[in-house]
Amino acid sequence: MTRTYRILWIVLRALLRLIFGFRVAGQEHVPLRGPVIAVANHRSWLDPPAHAAALPRHTTFVGIEEVAWDPYVGWIVRAFGYIQIRRGDPSVQAFRHGLRTLRAGGCLVIYPEGGINVTDAPVAPLKQGAALLSARTGAPILPAAIFGTGRALPLGRVVPRLVPIAVRFGPTIPAPENDDDVNLEDATARVRAAIEALLAAGPPGASRR
Repeated sequence: MTRTYRILWIVLRALLRLIFGFRVAGQEHVPLRGPVIAVANHRSWLDPPAHAAALPRHTTFVGIEEVAWDPYVGWIVRAFGYIQIRRGDPSVQAFRHGLRTLRAGGCLVIYPEGGINVTDAPVAPLKQGAALLSARTGAPILPAAIFGTGRALPLGRVVPRLVPIAVRFGPTIPAPENDDDVNLEDATARVRAAIEALLAAGPPGASRR
């Protein structure tokens, strides 16, 4: 991390802890060096700041352009690094930017559901962008489950609810051998299974009976 980034990261993490009792589990799975693609479920525009605060390294986000100008989280993702794409129209330029980030050894954050999940399913159908970038660069995929953001700030809500927010990381998923359809489908299925398993494990500190 640069000094400026680290200051922003510390402030963001402190704010999330103060306001939402923010907790993180599984940080031992996060590669601190080298290229990695961080993925997670996506229920709220609070997901990017929570995800960034949970990752102890410099991150670059990929997402729709509306997020970059959201009054709550836009300044955060722009400060941390954000590759903007138009909703429903992923650009070649954004993909190339993602490739450059990974080939430079960076951490690229992608929400493979392609947008905020408004379905009843824990995880909406995934797009193959993360698997394709992984195959092209050899970067492993780091799955995570984000808890509480959908209750704190669901779509259409202006003032966040003060409910607990947490992130749980799982082991990295190796890059596909190549970018043919079979390998991309398999990698995407493994990403989905990993995120669903982390969600089923529950948030850090939650009592399980």
